[in-house]
Amino acid sequence: MAKPSRYNIEVEADGALFLYNPVSSALLRLDGPTAETYRAIAAGGSPDPGHPLTQELTRGRMLVDDSLNELLAIRTDYLRGRFGHSPNLALTIAPTLDCNLDCVYCFESKRRAYMDRATEDAVLAFVRSRVPPGFKRLDVFWYGGEPLLCIDTMERLSRALISLCSEEGAEYRGHVTTNGSLLDRNAAQLLRELRVEKAQFTIDGGEDTHNSRRPLAGGAPSFEATVENLRHCHPLIPCVVRVNVDKGNTAAALEIFDVVERLGLKNQVAIYFAPVQASTDACRSIHSGCHSPPDFAGIQVQLYRAALARGFYNVGAYPRRRMAACGAIRDDHVLIGPDGTLWKCWETVGEPAEAVGHVARPGEVLPRAYEWSGWDPLDQPECRECRVFPLSDGCCPWRWRRYLAGVSRVRPCVTYRFNIAEILRLYIEKMERTGTVGAPPDRQ
Repeated sequence: MAKPSRYNIEVEADGALFLYNPVSSALLRLDGPTAETYRAIAAGGSPDPGHPLTQELTRGRMLVDDSLNELLAIRTDYLRGRFGHSPNLALTIAPTLDCNLDCVYCFESKRRAYMDRATEDAVLAFVRSRVPPGFKRLDVFWYGGEPLLCIDTMERLSRALISLCSEEGAEYRGHVTTNGSLLDRNAAQLLRELRVEKAQFTIDGGEDTHNSRRPLAGGAPSFEATVENLRHCHPLIPCVVRVNVDKGNTAAALEIFDVVERLGLKNQVAIYFAPVQASTDACRSIHSGCHSPPDFAGIQVQLYRAALARGFYNVGAYPRRRMAACGAIRDDHVLIGPDGTLWKCWETVGEPAEAVGHVARPGEVLPRAYEWSGWDPLDQPECRECRVFPLSDGCCPWRWRRYLAGVSRVRPCVTYRFNIAEILRLYIEKMERTGTVGAPPDRQ
């Protein structure tokens, strides 16, 4: 016997019933009689094993075996994703915590430390010590501070790691998170040569808005250099534009569409909106200016609806399951700081108390590491009951740690908990406009 999945989400749109399952990420349109057949099953009726609808529902994990405990299955998949053998390795490397911008909401404590040659050598030796059996892929995420302040370090380490992957018969993929002000055409050409496959810029709206929030250190504007570099970079490296949103630029965030359109990059660069959060002690003072998760969920829908109305179809992402996607809780990911110190989370980099090891001592495990490995979001009752848990893995472990310790008053939660139906309706509308059928392919 089969039963409807506890995670099924029903959405009425375009005169039809759409059924979405976050475990499989499948989206199924049910019209007329098929919708009625499904509703009868959902009400407790027995599905006909030979009916085509039953087969489709089963394939999409919308019908599961009656004896299946889905929560246990989710927990097992989640733990396997974190601790099971992976032939891949992911590194986040912050060659400096220094930055040439002075953003009003920065969560890092800036330090003028830069990675030296001895640390570069230690990083390479550390990576060699971590190569897994059957090594298939190394992903390197360049982070900071502003990593392009250390472009020479990026070049030397990238070439060494590419050579290591070549020796091992593994794929190498580079990624960079940058404020964009230094990523000019020459830098973009070099990063392309170094196999950087994606560059994330941050632009917080139009020129005045962006410059008021993200000035250069010293107060000079950063907008013009950033957008010009985006124009030159995108033909060489696929780019993503992140817009950080708080109460200070909620309306002005819409200006990003004018910016991208003027650059001639409409539907070429991806755009996504992210909430500013007071996630570290360095930025605790901005708490009153941040949106709560439920509030931002509504704002996110408004922003995506505005994008769709203007014909921007590369905004936001289809809600897809990413099993144990947070690198902080995975065995196959580590973050390396400028002096070789190891951390697990991007938001803790540079904080000595949060260190979990050092590249020069590969076998060392500092006590803080066990707080990450011991984290299980399904210990939280609200996560166990949440229908969108497969999309979130319980939200950010670092923010949960701060919340449970009483440091933060904001309960961590993904916006999908509050807006999944509206997000799906917007995706369905986009399908109609673009002729897309069903869920998009997984490109990861």
